Amino acid sequence: MNKWKPNKEILNEVENLIEESKKPNTKIQKNILNKMKEMNLNIPDLNNYLAFIVCLYQETSITNRRNAGLILKNNILQTQMKDFQNVIEYVKEQMIIGISDPEPKIQQSCGIVISSIIQNFGIRIWPNLFDLLYQMIQENQNQSLIIGSLDCILKILEDQKNVIKTEFMEQNFELLIQKLLNYLHHENKTIQNLSLSSLIEFTLLNEYSLSKQIENFIHNLIVLAQGENDKIKRKVCHAFNLLLTHYSVVVEKYINEIIESIMKMMENDDPKVSLEACEFWFFFSQIEHLKHHLVPFLEQLIPRLLESMVFTSLDIQLTSNQLDGENFEKFNFYSEFIEERSKTKTSLNGKEKEGISTNNQNNKINDENTGFDGKQLEDEDDEDDLIEDDVNGEWNLRKSAANAIEKLSVVYQDELFGHLLPYLEHILEDEQVGWEHKEAAILSIGAISEGCLSAISQHLPKLMVFLAECLKHPHHLVRVISCWTISRYIDFLAVNLNYNSNSNDNQNQSFQNTSFTFENVLKDLLICAMDRIASVQNAACSALAIFIRSSQEKISSFLQDILEMINFSFQKYKKKNYKPLYLVITALCETLDTELSRTELMKLIMDPLVQIAQSVSDEDDDLIPLFQTLGYIASNIGAGFEPYLEYFWKRSLKIIDSYVIVNSTQNLENFGITKDDLPDKIFMFTSLEFLASIIEGASTNETVRNLMISDNLPSLLFSVLSDPEEDIIQSALALLGVVAINNSDLLQLHIKQEIPLLVFFLKSQNLSVRQNSCWAIGKVCFTFHNLLVPYVEHILEELQAIISASPCSYFVQNFFDQWSALLREIKNKQDKLTAHFGFCKLINNNISVVVSYYESIFATILFYQFPSLELLMEFKDILFQLQQLLIEVGEWDSFYNNINEEYRAILLNNYDIK
Repeated sequence: MNKWKPNKEILNEVENLIEESKKPNTKIQKNILNKMKEMNLNIPDLNNYLAFIVCLYQETSITNRRNAGLILKNNILQTQMKDFQNVIEYVKEQMIIGISDPEPKIQQSCGIVISSIIQNFGIRIWPNLFDLLYQMIQENQNQSLIIGSLDCILKILEDQKNVIKTEFMEQNFELLIQKLLNYLHHENKTIQNLSLSSLIEFTLLNEYSLSKQIENFIHNLIVLAQGENDKIKRKVCHAFNLLLTHYSVVVEKYINEIIESIMKMMENDDPKVSLEACEFWFFFSQIEHLKHHLVPFLEQLIPRLLESMVFTSLDIQLTSNQLDGENFEKFNFYSEFIEERSKTKTSLNGKEKEGISTNNQNNKINDENTGFDGKQLEDEDDEDDLIEDDVNGEWNLRKSAANAIEKLSVVYQDELFGHLLPYLEHILEDEQVGWEHKEAAILSIGAISEGCLSAISQHLPKLMVFLAECLKHPHHLVRVISCWTISRYIDFLAVNLNYNSNSNDNQNQSFQNTSFTFENVLKDLLICAMDRIASVQNAACSALAIFIRSSQEKISSFLQDILEMINFSFQKYKKKNYKPLYLVITALCETLDTELSRTELMKLIMDPLVQIAQSVSDEDDDLIPLFQTLGYIASNIGAGFEPYLEYFWKRSLKIIDSYVIVNSTQNLENFGITKDDLPDKIFMFTSLEFLASIIEGASTNETVRNLMISDNLPSLLFSVLSDPEEDIIQSALALLGVVAINNSDLLQLHIKQEIPLLVFFLKSQNLSVRQNSCWAIGKVCFTFHNLLVPYVEHILEELQAIISASPCSYFVQNFFDQWSALLREIKNKQDKLTAHFGFCKLINNNISVVVSYYESIFATILFYQFPSLELLMEFKDILFQLQQLLIEVGEWDSFYNNINEEYRAILLNNYDIK
């Protein structure tokens, strides 16, 4: 027992500071932070005082005791072991005492502090912690103590998985897990809940002690699933989902009972329980060897999933829409579009009757020649404003059920469709079906597009006519889901649809006698894109973008129709809803770049975009998606962008210049600017990327070259590369590479200064910076290979460090434990295999360095179940080397004796280690 006692004066000082910390004033908080830093320097045992206040000091308030715990936690996380050594034992003693405090808030504070000790110093600093906690949860007469101890165990398991995974071989959790299993049926619901939560965390750890009890655990879960406590049921569902992933072989013995329990819980009145139950099917669909067990249940399961996809009454309340129930023309501005279009006297397919004005004598951008009414950019609340969509965007039962149908359709294909078809036929034939059920049916059609395409293809003509009608449905949510569902079949439709009602060019003759043609579906989507409701606009534009990418040849004939829709919609959409239109423009640029370069077509796109650019400031968030879209236009259209090039070049350069000037260290000091006052870096790197796109699209354009010279772009680039922000450096390196490709001679004066920077960036911790630096160096090499000669050796050394394990030895000690733990998180088999081969390579090249991490290495290897033969031989070689090194220093016997029996068996049977 530590005999430390607090000094009364210091105790009062610390208490007063904690009391002050409750005041919300920012200035006071800053002063407190500074005083606390001083105390940490001047009072070596400050953490003892904090621990004393948390656990023993009854004279102060519960709030102060809790706040002392938070300060202690932060101190521990920022403290090195050498500075903590003198107080560690006292703090540990008091935290264990605090767990038995009758006040739950104090118990929780102590659990947080204990978890922070493990996080910062590892389980080795407290090897008997779990033994102490196990003893405390056995105090059957003191439920408060049991709750405090279980809460602490759960916090450690939740927050410190990596630490436990790295060092868990020294811990035996068998007795603890048995006690947790016993408490699953405790009369105290808090004890029951904490025990189940802890066992779930042990499942995530893949703990071998749990493996021995896994069947007992599954049996208990099945019993708990029949209970009345919804909170417990939700966690039971979560546990089943995890067991499918980690213990599917054992789960198979009980799979019928589990399926029945899950299907019952799907109908629970608590939406959190039904949602967690529905998530089961996603995990189930990933397990190949369980597939056949669900076949007898499909007939019951599919209707339940379909019912779960129907909007709830709460969802319906959240989707209030003034226009629902009105006639079709009321909820879109298509009639206004037709009236506006008739003034230009163009036909549906975009051919001119009297011609579109192509006057472009003045390339200078100003308000007079944009042809776009700037008033439309004002978001005033008038009767023509677009209706906002209040659909709940959170993950819910409806989305989970649709996801389940989608995943299961890939597994069961025609068999699943056979159970779904009667439901769809009923919806199609019964005119009295409510919109909610119709919407759910349409969602299911879209969800099965990948898995059931073969089975549904013969029904698609009828279904697509039905969907086309639903694009005009009075309820906006039906229109939304119809757009999405059509988009799911666009690849199929692009190949099989007739061009229009007069053609006979399709490969699928089943569409011959329907009104569903390429021209009709495109027109219907264009009309939906002119809806007054944002979610319909978004769905229609997303479908159009997919349609454009899948139907390049057919879509080109309707290019002007699409562009006129875009131009007109910019006048009607609210500013914050422009992104769907940007999506369509991007798809057109990627697909129809040559056709788009015609002046009159570019004008339809660029007039509204120029007007938007002129209406927003350089710090307006709306500038970001605009510049990104313009970047696609500039890089893909090339010459067609030339009339607008100089304006946007100057605009981007102005933003970059402003950032560089304001961000310079000298200006920060001279004008008292703080980092919080700096412009958002996203405007900077978006502008850099936009310039790269302009140069890329106009590589042979003299205007761009002259602008680079007059604005001294290479010099500016050198300044930007000195910026501390990695996102900005990444974009600047990309721009440098583009300049090196297209106008390398302009870099001549600065290249000697830039090469050392490029080499330096090869060391960056940011992957994108390293990638762009490698790429930029490669581009520079083509032109300036002679200037690179002095740096060749240095460059090759850095590149070798990226691709080879051996130069990493110096850094191993900083990441080896964490890396070992993260390896066990990898689920994908190929990724897991590749990562472990890299792990072996690092060890083999640095065996003398990593030997001190032998516990982590053994844990990582023993954790890997069923390695390939090649990987097993790598593991065997490493374990043998480590065993010999440990024998030499006399540590093998003590290490081996502390290993669990399960691990010893694996070592002997798989690796001949004993």
